[in-house]
Amino acid sequence: MIARKSLLIMVNSIIGAVIGFFSLYFVAQYMGETILGVIGFALSFIGLFSFITSLGYDSAHIKRISEEKDLGTCLGTYISIKLVLIAIMSMLALIGILAWRIFSNEEGKSEKEFVLFIILVYYIILTLVQMMGHTFNARREIAKSQISNMTEHVTRGPLVIAIAITIPLGLTWLAGAYVIGAFASFVVALLLIRGYPIARPKKEMFKSYTRFALPVFLAAIMGTISLNIDRVMIGFFWGDDHVGYYFGSQRIIDILRHLSASLGLILFPTISYYASKNRLAEIGEVMRKAERYLSMIVFPISAFIIIQRKEIVELILGSSFVDIGAPVLAALAVFILISTLAKPYFSLISGLDRPKIIARIAVSAALINIVLNLIFIPKQIVGIRLLGLGAFGAAFATIISTLILLILYYIAANRLTGIRPGSCITKHLVAALIAGLSLIGLNYLLDEYNVWTTIRTSQNLQIPYHLGLLLILGFIVMIIYLAILIVLKEFKRNDLRFFLDLLHPGKMGKYIKDELKGEDDEPLT
Repeated sequence: MIARKSLLIMVNSIIGAVIGFFSLYFVAQYMGETILGVIGFALSFIGLFSFITSLGYDSAHIKRISEEKDLGTCLGTYISIKLVLIAIMSMLALIGILAWRIFSNEEGKSEKEFVLFIILVYYIILTLVQMMGHTFNARREIAKSQISNMTEHVTRGPLVIAIAITIPLGLTWLAGAYVIGAFASFVVALLLIRGYPIARPKKEMFKSYTRFALPVFLAAIMGTISLNIDRVMIGFFWGDDHVGYYFGSQRIIDILRHLSASLGLILFPTISYYASKNRLAEIGEVMRKAERYLSMIVFPISAFIIIQRKEIVELILGSSFVDIGAPVLAALAVFILISTLAKPYFSLISGLDRPKIIARIAVSAALINIVLNLIFIPKQIVGIRLLGLGAFGAAFATIISTLILLILYYIAANRLTGIRPGSCITKHLVAALIAGLSLIGLNYLLDEYNVWTTIRTSQNLQIPYHLGLLLILGFIVMIIYLAILIVLKEFKRNDLRFFLDLLHPGKMGKYIKDELKGEDDEPLT
């Protein structure tokens, strides 16, 4: 059941990514890297304050509900806490915008400032949506959370495309599309959560939430700052166009990020439930499967993105993005690979109710990331000469800090449970390397016959030829990868049955229908 729920999140993410790709394409092609960069900057600038809306209470909410505490009391307590945190975040963000207006010397500052206000409204609505989403996920009602998420994609995507085509340089309208999408998602989530009991907050429950949240309080702060500081620093030291190059590559890689996130949404409450029942054998089995299948999927996709980075960026973002965006995309593919391998271990440690361990590791990695960003991104600070790598420096800093995070998670998980990384990872790496080398050889042949050059110079058929060739190459890589896994006895008949059953549309439809009716009673595993 975990696999089917994870697949539903993945399918939702793929659909969202496809809509996002089209949106990204039209914004990049019709509005340019600077407009894209302003949106990316605004999302990160306000995102710097968004840690206040969590402070570890989201994880505490998922933890307590998954432990089968009283739902009404949990919801009443959680809602009260979140509304106070939203008010505090809003006030601090307004102060931050005022400070930016005073100290910024940019031209066209008034429109950018208005965009910051719009994105603040977006974050407020998004936090309200996430409150309901965390409740759905804690109860493992994934269909409900994904329907709400999909609503934002299908609402915002067409709006963004229409704005990019019909309103040249419509920066304010573009930011407004985020608000409209979030509001649509909020309405749907509100309809889906109807009937859930909401009781008066209790002091004892507030203390229970706070006991779990406090150890990860600093981690939440540092993690959010670390997540957003790169785009803010790129914008400050290099300008909005460079933020656009970086943000565009980030959006392309989002589909892989959602892969690990999809499993994490299920894995944390599932491990938490098993831990509360002292069912340690089941935890080990869930971890083994999660790590194996995540690794099996993410390695070939990462290899393909790294090798075809230029063609992917050129297709989606345009030729003006290639010089900076392509190296950034390759680096981010490595980051996503490492991050995906780390996700099961984060869920394991969190599910075992070890927030202090998570906090120490997360704070250490976040501090390293921030320091590396300060070294890698700017050319100089107060006269001190630095590396000045710009957008690529931000991506490289993320790789290093995430690798340290992975190692620390491995060590902590082993000390807690004795669980170690499986040998399957090595086999997946070998298969991906061989498939990647084969792809490099194919590209050499394509260059010898000037295939890519011919595609770039074709007029009306450039995009379909470009996309078609990438899809063919991707299919060939996957066939080679699976063939190597079969030779290594890493992909067997049971795995094929697992994926075919997982992808069965009838069973997925039944699961969604049963959950919406409240009849989802399949076993967790």
